Amino acid sequence: MKRQRRRPAGWLPVSMRGRLTLVAVLVALVSLGAAGLGAAVTIRGYLFSEAADHARMTAHLAEGDESRAISADPARIPARLRDDPRLEVRVDTLEGALGRSFPRVLGPGTERRIRKGSAEALSLWPWTDPAGRTPAVQYFIPRGDTPDDPMLVVSSRLRYEQARLNATVRALIGTVAAITVLVAGATWWVAGRALRPVEAIRSRFADLTAHHLDQRVPVPGTDDEVARLARTMNATLDRLEAGVDQQRRFVADASHELRSPLAALRAELEIALAHPDRADWPDVVAGALGDTRRLQDLTTDLLLLARLDASGSPGLPGGRALDLTALVREETGRRRMPGHLTLRVEAITAGPVPLHGHHALLTRLLGNLLDNAERHAARAIEVRLAHDAAGRRAVLYVQDDGPGIPPADRHRVFERFTRLDDARTRDTGGTGLGLAIAHRIAGAHHGTLKVVDSPRGARFAVVLPTAPVRGEGDLVSPLTPTPSIRPRTDGPTLRSVRHRIDRTDGGPAMRLPRTAHTSRPWRIHEIAGDFRVEDVWALPTPGGPDDLRWLVRQFADDNPDHLDSPVPRLLFAVRWKLGKLLGWDKPDAGVGTRVATLRDRLPADLREGERGPDLRTTPFTSVFLTHDEWVAESANRTVHMLMHIGWVPDGAGRYRGRMTVLVKPNGLLGAVYMAGIKPFRYLGVYPALLRGIGRQWQAGAAARSAG
Repeated sequence: MKRQRRRPAGWLPVSMRGRLTLVAVLVALVSLGAAGLGAAVTIRGYLFSEAADHARMTAHLAEGDESRAISADPARIPARLRDDPRLEVRVDTLEGALGRSFPRVLGPGTERRIRKGSAEALSLWPWTDPAGRTPAVQYFIPRGDTPDDPMLVVSSRLRYEQARLNATVRALIGTVAAITVLVAGATWWVAGRALRPVEAIRSRFADLTAHHLDQRVPVPGTDDEVARLARTMNATLDRLEAGVDQQRRFVADASHELRSPLAALRAELEIALAHPDRADWPDVVAGALGDTRRLQDLTTDLLLLARLDASGSPGLPGGRALDLTALVREETGRRRMPGHLTLRVEAITAGPVPLHGHHALLTRLLGNLLDNAERHAARAIEVRLAHDAAGRRAVLYVQDDGPGIPPADRHRVFERFTRLDDARTRDTGGTGLGLAIAHRIAGAHHGTLKVVDSPRGARFAVVLPTAPVRGEGDLVSPLTPTPSIRPRTDGPTLRSVRHRIDRTDGGPAMRLPRTAHTSRPWRIHEIAGDFRVEDVWALPTPGGPDDLRWLVRQFADDNPDHLDSPVPRLLFAVRWKLGKLLGWDKPDAGVGTRVATLRDRLPADLREGERGPDLRTTPFTSVFLTHDEWVAESANRTVHMLMHIGWVPDGAGRYRGRMTVLVKPNGLLGAVYMAGIKPFRYLGVYPALLRGIGRQWQAGAAARSAG
């Protein structure tokens, strides 16, 4: 199902410029608002403290002889207190001012000035009415210790402080708003300036069409990310224009090349049909057959080039390990040269030359070079193979003694439908695609094909990277690691685990590198590209070329009692208990529920072929079975697992099984699970499992011989 592009919310601006401005405004509002709020709280505390100090100091100055004679008459209040607009003064009694708590408040040693209230009496709301403030700072000046004695109560009205706080908060709000507007305007302008080159690139790119690929996007004068993006897009457009031009030339040339033999074929047939009584029909049919073969060769070359182009460069999937020496010997040995030419092959190397590649394509590369040399050679063609083991490369030379290739044409000969003047004849000229195909095949194998200097004729040099030579037994075509070689392991492993398990049946079980599986052209590669290779083991099951069916039957009828150690039985029992407790193995977590079966990915020939048996004692179901390959799958809440059993030659004239475990963990749980069971697999499970497989295989030797 195609995922729909997520749209921004309706209140969000659509343009990047607007979104950047919105983000800047929000950041400015949050930061400036927090700073303004902090400043307002600080100023409020300062104003409240100032009001308290004013009330205290004024009351202290007024406290004198005059005030000591205070009675219940308000006219006796000191003028300093009575005339201060910021204060409120009244005469009260001790009990009226302090209530029943006055003995405790005015006990022995108690100060005569008592402060009540806090800064919260001032409101931060900038439109608060100052006249509505309740006096919150009070000082009591008692004139006795009895409840009926008079007392001066001096309070701060807080009106003046609230008015000042209102003005201050409004000024802060205005400042925050002004700065936010400035930030928004500056961000809008800066973003517009920064995105102006992007908009220019977009508008220019929108005007491009397949017929006007000569246009380029403008490159800003700066060296920032936008400029690098513009240069990258222009470089991409250069390659695109070159590719389109090459494709157009290729189509035009292909049309011309196809039209010529079709026109000749049509002319021959029309002439013969116009004068049927005078036509030499055997010659007409022979000529038509020749033109048809030419058309077939041309279309075959065109299809091969299209396949090479579609595969990407460099590198082709599905390669295998090969011996280049054997390939050269095979191709040159079966070639039949004309009577006037001799073919000499010389290998300047001792032993095989291993490399990773496609046998058919490399054979085609050498064949095309030999075809070209055969068309232009006078008397002799020489093929030389050199191997630079230290540099890990092989160099294949194909040289003829013909007229050679001028230096100016050495690059042009690898272009499609390129023929030099002496090759433009229908008798000796090819399709014009042979060298182009050879050049493309070399590039697909991470190599090169060039025309190099030669004292006479044309000399082509093919340079290909080679694989490290591990031993004579390795170079089976295709290359297979043999049990007699201790392979290199991939990645960190437990040092306590031995790669070789004790013999029980005349053949060792050995842990192999992952390349032992990935280097072979197994069919599993076509359907399990998203699985990773976890382990590869050479099974102790020597047999004949057709004995895979016996090994599959042994796996299907496997009995867990064959394990010779209680450790793996205990580990399996613990695993099943944990799976039942944690719900790992519930029916909705298996194949066909949590994950789709691999049979849904099979090509038609494998889906219609034999499937193979399901395992009786473990939850593995078969996916497909061929003459040398069997795959079974299992899944639970943690992992989707494949067991791949291959049947491979062992380099000693026999065959043996090779078991590969491929896994696809289910997220973090699966990754943790696989890492957690890894030590137990190597220390307890695999050794006993492989010994049991070897013993069962030996026990079935008589049945295999009889059946």
